[in-house]
Amino acid sequence: MVKYLEKFTPDKRNKDGRTSYCRACRRCLYETSIEQRRKYYQKNREEILKARKMDRPQNKKKYQGYDKNWNSKKVEMLLNSYIKALFIKGTGLLASDVSPEIVEVKREQLRLKRLIKQKGICDENYQEAKGRAFISV
Repeated sequence: MVKYLEKFTPDKRNKDGRTSYCRACRRCLYETSIEQRRKYYQKNREEILKARKMDRPQNKKKYQGYDKNWNSKKVEMLLNSYIKALFIKGTGLLASDVSPEIVEVKREQLRLKRLIKQKGICDENYQEAKGRAFISV
């Protein structure tokens, strides 16, 4: 089968500068791979979970590093899961109760707070308006 060169994505690592599979074939391989992994997981779910549960205590330091890095990234990047956790903490809310609009407003609030802290902008007017201008969590 002959295909046009434009059907192949650029890849600097290969001599001809293109990938060895066309876009359509790569998509097909990707989708079948996902489906195969999903079926394997469904078939062997109990064994996989058991192995993970046994592995975690044995490699505690390794996982602590992963957890610490991931948690700091969530805070730094203001991911939805971090912002929803702020709302849920100490309330009877579920993650599904927090709407995307509220998450966006809270994200902007946190960005503003960080910017103010970073720039050192802090005067009486800010302190006075602080309680009114921001959504409390």
